[in-house]
Amino acid sequence: MKDFIMNDYKLYKRKNKYYIDFIHPETGKRIRESLKTSDEKLAQKYANTRYFNVLRDIELGISVEDKDLSKIFKEYVDTKPTQYNQDTVQRHWLPYLEEKKIKLSKLKQVDITRYYPWRRARKYQNKDVKDITLNRENCALRSFTNFAMANGYLCPKKDLRFQQFEVVSNRRDEFSQEEAKELIRNAKIRYENAKHSIQKEQRRVLLDYIHFLQITGIRCGTARKLTWKNMFLDEEKPYYSIDALQNKVKKRLNFPISKNFANWLKKIKNKHQQFCDQNDIKFSSNIHLFSCLYIYKSNKEGRPAAEIVSIANCKTAWKNLLRSCSFYDPEMCCNKKVQYSFRHKKITDLVKKRIDSTQIAKYAQTSVRMINKHYDQSEMLDFYDELAS
Repeated sequence: MKDFIMNDYKLYKRKNKYYIDFIHPETGKRIRESLKTSDEKLAQKYANTRYFNVLRDIELGISVEDKDLSKIFKEYVDTKPTQYNQDTVQRHWLPYLEEKKIKLSKLKQVDITRYYPWRRARKYQNKDVKDITLNRENCALRSFTNFAMANGYLCPKKDLRFQQFEVVSNRRDEFSQEEAKELIRNAKIRYENAKHSIQKEQRRVLLDYIHFLQITGIRCGTARKLTWKNMFLDEEKPYYSIDALQNKVKKRLNFPISKNFANWLKKIKNKHQQFCDQNDIKFSSNIHLFSCLYIYKSNKEGRPAAEIVSIANCKTAWKNLLRSCSFYDPEMCCNKKVQYSFRHKKITDLVKKRIDSTQIAKYAQTSVRMINKHYDQSEMLDFYDELAS
């Protein structure tokens, strides 16, 4: 078995395949790779090309390092990406690269193209992966690859493109003024007519939660996660504001609210504090805004006499409330009046007031593109007669 020792690298044959062996001139790291051929002339050609590419990258200031994927991901997490980006990379992108044995430094466009059918095959609870989901996940994949390029784990000269899928806008309905009033009126009636204390407390919290969504237009997922630690009512400014850190885009929310609404929030906090004082529970800033205050008449084994429980997604209570409203359509497979409809209504109302879309986007923590795509059409419909005349 003959080995060829060149000036800068060694070419050798093992098990009918040729390999290149050299020390990286810049990093000092030893690199041994299969050239995937048993032909001697082809092997010499591939080896020359491989080593020339290393020298060219050094000349261009490109330094690409092969590093364990888990270590790269840990460094990525240290940059504090959004929780969604972090979870998406960890659940889908890393398993794909590991399963297909793709080194990040060798990532090619074809690897990204092959990712999508692989991802679609990974169904969750037997549900198909929608195009809109893949578009949303693309943001996480770009975030990770941009990090890899910036830190020398992937060649920054590579033009890697993530496929954008055409998605038909599935716009959620907003509540009309009459529907919103009926919903809250029915929520109050259901609260007053509750059969027992636990049900009454659950309906009270749902009523508060709906009121909060209607006034703020905040994302319902963000609202459910809010704790008193995330809330700050600044009385020194000419307006009150909610200062929240827990939200989809992982940015600080700061928007004006009325004095009456600020006082309403203070009453909820006082109610939580009084409940803790009366039931020997330590009040914590980690208590969620929308929490049920339970007092149990019969003590089951292991259960406290009183406790504070944050609401989950309220799906059942929400559905039951909708069924009590006149606008609920039982024949619809999917009723478009969802909790998110309050956010849609808030933004639609701002659009109708002719407020600049940049300001609306800033308030709602979304993009101008999303405002124009999903909300401007409502303004066109409202003023259709005026535009047509």
